[in-house]
Amino acid sequence: MQQLKNRLAFLRLLLVLLFCTAAVYLAWLVQKPELIQTAARQGTYTCTAGTARGTIYDRNGVPLVNTKTACIAVVSPTPAAAEALLSHVTDTAAFYEKLAQGMPFTCTVDTADIDCPDVTILQIPQRSTSPQLAQHVIGYTREGSGVAGLESAYDAILHSVDSQWSVTFSVDGTGTPLAGEPKQIRYGANPTAGIMTTLDSRIQRICESAGSGLEKGCIVVMDVESGEVLAYVGNVYDPADRTEGTSVDVIPAPRSSGSVLKPLLYAAMLDNGTALPAMLFPDVPTYYRDFTPHNYNRTFDGAVPADRVVERSLNVPSVRMLDKYGKENFLALVRALGFGTIDRSAAHYGLSLILGGAEISLWDLTSAYMKLAAKLNGRQTIRTPHYDPGGGTAVDAGDIPLSRGAIWLMANSISHVARPEEEGEWQYFSSSKKIGWKTGTSYGNRDAWAVGMTPDYAVGVWVGNCTGEGRPLMTGVGYAAPVLFEVFGLLPKGEWFAEPVGDLEPAVVCRQSGYLASHICPDRDTVMIPRAAALGEVCPYHRIVNLSADLKYRVTADCYDPARIVRMPMFILPPAQEWYYRRQHPDYRPLPPLHPGLPGNQAENNPIDIIYPQPGRVLVAPRSLEGEQQSLVFTAVHRDRNAVLFWHIDDDYVGSTSFEHKVSVRPAPGKHRLTVIDEHGASQSVVFSCR
Repeated sequence: MQQLKNRLAFLRLLLVLLFCTAAVYLAWLVQKPELIQTAARQGTYTCTAGTARGTIYDRNGVPLVNTKTACIAVVSPTPAAAEALLSHVTDTAAFYEKLAQGMPFTCTVDTADIDCPDVTILQIPQRSTSPQLAQHVIGYTREGSGVAGLESAYDAILHSVDSQWSVTFSVDGTGTPLAGEPKQIRYGANPTAGIMTTLDSRIQRICESAGSGLEKGCIVVMDVESGEVLAYVGNVYDPADRTEGTSVDVIPAPRSSGSVLKPLLYAAMLDNGTALPAMLFPDVPTYYRDFTPHNYNRTFDGAVPADRVVERSLNVPSVRMLDKYGKENFLALVRALGFGTIDRSAAHYGLSLILGGAEISLWDLTSAYMKLAAKLNGRQTIRTPHYDPGGGTAVDAGDIPLSRGAIWLMANSISHVARPEEEGEWQYFSSSKKIGWKTGTSYGNRDAWAVGMTPDYAVGVWVGNCTGEGRPLMTGVGYAAPVLFEVFGLLPKGEWFAEPVGDLEPAVVCRQSGYLASHICPDRDTVMIPRAAALGEVCPYHRIVNLSADLKYRVTADCYDPARIVRMPMFILPPAQEWYYRRQHPDYRPLPPLHPGLPGNQAENNPIDIIYPQPGRVLVAPRSLEGEQQSLVFTAVHRDRNAVLFWHIDDDYVGSTSFEHKVSVRPAPGKHRLTVIDEHGASQSVVFSCR
């Protein structure tokens, strides 16, 4: 009986629980719309539509890379949205697949003109991947290969901009957007944020167009007044070109300087008085211990004025100029001008420093000429080059180690538009404006340079390749200079530098030698030289010569009537210089021969000059492919082209020569004396060694 009661009690309890459960379920059914609405207010779904990475702009806010607008549709999965978008989506299959999932999604469409409440169109600025010259330098790509040039410098900033675009929906438990609930659209806080630069997009396009015909090359344009970089083309870019070095920004890269430093040496020598504009420097075969310079065309002019040495880019007299000025002094000068890659000792570079023995960058080269132009303009404070509007540092004009007078003389000497192609064929560059410019070609024709300056702009051009290969015909005049003149031709025209009158003073010089005139120089000119220049050298080439009454012979009182001797000033070059100088100057008057009654060894000017070997040289005889020792060729010159020279090594007679005085010899190892004698008894000797 008791057991039956317990079962009935359990059944009653079970019925009560079932009733309560049913009541709760009925209550939930009654309240379902309210619960759904409550859940909806607490449930959200966010579609991220895209990110607009910052770009790089020029000084006027113009993008320096191609930009485009992507139309991104944020879609609620409704029949109305499907109908509105069907003809505009770029991927129909993906569109239907996302629509079937029943949740909001994004897709790319071909227009922003879609009117549907279930579709939100976001126009997001994006970087374009269409081909563009130098885009890898100005601002392009991450696409697996990183960034370069200016974009590399600003990469972290460009990625840090707050530029994400998104749309947030209110959704039910299945993720379906709730009808009537407004979407929350979040635009990027800085959708077009980026970096402002000093570049000028118009000048940038000019440079990109000028460089488009090159295989590899770079161009930079700097504003002289402000130091702002107006164009920066780090390399010629072709998206289809995947050869080595195509994406290298060459502007800061160290490359062999060629001849572009020669004008700086010329200006420095004007400042310290070791050169005057028309001062002659020897251009004859020259031999140093481990260095033998040659002019481009392997010829010599005997003696060349300093300003023409720079204009013609002659190597041999340039080396002699550097030897006179001092390697250490010139090294200090170029470092003070900002050539940071010239960082080794003077002993390391030697005299080849002036011919391309050091590496420089196009940035440093153009910067140096820009600062010189700014100082010549009269600026007391000069801003160093920069492409960041707030960049650059102020430099006092007094810290630039060249005077305004020397810079002005240098600029005028390199302003001629007719130039030899590195001492080859002359080329004439048509220009409506005056430009101070210099070209250079590195050893092996690996680098072709051109740099120019006006009161308004400094432009630098480099042409070559990034692998170090040379090209036989590639020279600065032939390849880089045409690009330089094309760029300058499209830049606004301005005036030439004003003469810095207060920084120059007149000097009376010998018309023939270019040195300060001595009291016996018959022809004189007045030229302007830097006021701060040290006192220069007096003409060493004019001498008083005793001549016979008919001016045919050199005489002395021992062989000629003193009353009839004519004392005449004559321009007399050393024999080696005279030998080559007479070929280029038919008006040069050599010394008359000695009077027949005067022994040759009594002449006051030795007519013989031994060109090779030079005193103290240690010679190593060349060997053939079979290992046999070959002959050495010794060379001498005589003032008298009809002279016969007799050659001796130590006490052994070698032979005689006429007109072209060269002999082939095979001296034994050890120390020797070479003696050369003419038929009148004049002689010249040098001591050398062989090993």
